[in-house]
Amino acid sequence: MHKFSHLVSICCGIALVLILMITLVTDTNPVGLSRNILSNSQKVKKLFCLPGEMFFDGEDTFFNVSNGNLKTLDFHGRCIKQEDISDRQILWSGPDVLVLSEGSYIEIRDKDGQNVLGRQDILENMRVLDVSKRFLLIAGEKAGKEYAALLGKQGEVLWLKMQDGKIISGNTTSTGMFTALAVLDEDICGKIVMVNSKGEVAWSLTREYLPLFVRVLDDNIIAITENGAFAKNDKKDLWDIDFKGIVTRGHIDEDGYISAVIAEKFSEFSKEKQYKIIEISPQGKVLWSYVLDEKPEDIQRIEDFIYILDESGILILTRQGLLKSKINIKGIKQFKVVDSSHIIVFQNKKSCLLEILEGRK
Repeated sequence: MHKFSHLVSICCGIALVLILMITLVTDTNPVGLSRNILSNSQKVKKLFCLPGEMFFDGEDTFFNVSNGNLKTLDFHGRCIKQEDISDRQILWSGPDVLVLSEGSYIEIRDKDGQNVLGRQDILENMRVLDVSKRFLLIAGEKAGKEYAALLGKQGEVLWLKMQDGKIISGNTTSTGMFTALAVLDEDICGKIVMVNSKGEVAWSLTREYLPLFVRVLDDNIIAITENGAFAKNDKKDLWDIDFKGIVTRGHIDEDGYISAVIAEKFSEFSKEKQYKIIEISPQGKVLWSYVLDEKPEDIQRIEDFIYILDESGILILTRQGLLKSKINIKGIKQFKVVDSSHIIVFQNKKSCLLEILEGRK
């Protein structure tokens, strides 16, 4: 009898292992298992903190903005250069380029923030839609009308075109051949406009739901709307997905992968919302979903990881939808991933550079 019980225990153990293996292979939402395995918080080390906001130039330099002063810093937080920019506003700071504005003027600098590449009187109330190695896509106003403009990295205006509505987002191909603009028109309808290298409309489409994020992939458009995602070209619809919920955050990679945060009701009779992140391939296949414990405030996807900010810290997921770790720091208002080992967080009116250490607490 004892031998029989022992045999049953062994068989049950083998069966459990098989079930877990099947779950990993077939389940598109392997959240429970990943949470059980990796529930500890991520170890981090504060390298330095400074008042105001901090940005990374893409190599080994940081920018710090506080009380109208722009400081250029090295990786240890030492000040290399300081400048008064109290009369200007930073529109964009990231790899390869720093963009400032003063009224209707735009100023483009190199990655070190030192050399002015171009200064143009273009638009008022400017905002940056997209930045690539060769182009800068902006939106703004001129004589009360909404415009989009594509600039080269030397500040030259390649095209400037008025748009029929408020521009929500935009994206330009690496060659500048095509640009997609998501526009909210006067009838409060969502519209996507594809323009060519001269700024002329190649084709457009109108959607019932507002497009929030858009990307050009080859000659196709991939977009996230307020309740779904789709892909289309000028000839046909490629795919269309209804999320059955409201999109609160979203991101489309350069390769066309979509990460979208969805808010949905717990049940038909509940007013409480549940949040989850959905990953979709460029072909429109739902790869996985992950239920979130808290309302996300921001989402970024860098290299092989997805970073999600909530009230208690930053959740780090792999591209396969598994929980890697969580940085448990409350009160983070904004964050920017530098690389897989460093992250900038903004809290309590100061910015800190954190080093992500090996191992967990």
